[in-house]
Amino acid sequence: MVTTPDALREGFTASDAAMTLGIAPAMAKEHLLAAEGKGLLRRDVSPDGFRFFVNLLQEIDADDIFL
Repeated sequence: MVTTPDALREGFTASDAAMTLGIAPAMAKEHLLAAEGKGLLRRDVSPDGFRFFVNLLQEIDADDIFL
């Protein structure tokens, strides 16, 4: 779901994930927040709510002083 062209371009909401997975929006939001906590996703917060995006910067080492 997160690697579809639309999701890469526009992100997705908990409602989008809920419809895709067939679960309640609150449960989908918990899954998305858990994935964010593991570094798999990043979120954008706007007046429209949370939109999640795949984390394309996972490979970067935050401890690398030459970054």
